[in-house]
Amino acid sequence: MKDPLDSPMDVEEDEIEEEEELLQTKKQKNAQSKPNSRLSRLKETTNNNNNTNGHNEAPQNENTNVPPAAQKEKTAFEEEASKTVIWGTTVNAAETMEKFKNFLESFADPNSGDLLYPKYLDQIHATEVYNLNLNAGYLHDFDPSLYKLLIRYPQEVVPLFDIVIHNMYSELFPDDPIGVAQIQVRAFNLKEVRPMRSLDPIDIDQLVAIRG
Repeated sequence: MKDPLDSPMDVEEDEIEEEEELLQTKKQKNAQSKPNSRLSRLKETTNNNNNTNGHNEAPQNENTNVPPAAQKEKTAFEEEASKTVIWGTTVNAAETMEKFKNFLESFADPNSGDLLYPKYLDQIHATEVYNLNLNAGYLHDFDPSLYKLLIRYPQEVVPLFDIVIHNMYSELFPDDPIGVAQIQVRAFNLKEVRPMRSLDPIDIDQLVAIRG
């Protein structure tokens, strides 16, 4: 409060002191508000970056996601392909090759108990004679359905066997310059041996063993 009896000089000094006090108060408020403002700006920047990343990622998800209808069509196509058989036969090429590969990798010698066909592949590698004698009796004991396909459709099944054994050999001996030569499977020891006179027209294009 200003006293009416104060001189003009005293009044001016009081006003100057009040102004200085106001300036100091403002400086203190500004100093206190600066950290908060920096923090708020930092939060705003972080939020903006998150929003920007979210906007950038959204189109990528939209582009990479496969529509449900397309997924169903792809699954249906794969299932249909897995059931595809060679025309005029009941031979599913992929399934037949997988079964024969399992036979080669799993069948053990009845006498020694050792895996039989990896040992035969070692012999092929040593002798460089690219033929594999397949004991059809062993195949029958291991997988009767695969044996039946071999007997009924040898023209379709034997080439599949050739591919499997060739690929297996190439995996075991990648440095062997086998080139375009392909290991050929030769089946023997069929379960049924028949005389020549007992053959019928139905036996045409089938694998048969003849006595004599």
